[in-house]
Amino acid sequence: MQKRSFQLVGRRSGQPHVLLFRDQEGRYYLRPGCNGRLVRLTARDAQRLFHNYQYRPVLTTVWLSYEEVIRVDCPLPLDQ
Repeated sequence: MQKRSFQLVGRRSGQPHVLLFRDQEGRYYLRPGCNGRLVRLTARDAQRLFHNYQYRPVLTTVWLSYEEVIRVDCPLPLDQ
């Protein structure tokens, strides 16, 4: 069983924790915020989000695991 990997493709301008990802099979996913679950999108919806909500493209060749996607660019919780 192959583990799914994700590539960061976009970041929302006004809300930097809202990210757009693509998996190895070309499906798109939205992470609505830190520690949020991925929401699968159609390619058409991903394109509309990208253009209508001012997403900035992210050029990277790094593939991330699901656990890394959930935590990417999120502040670490403070130990109490």
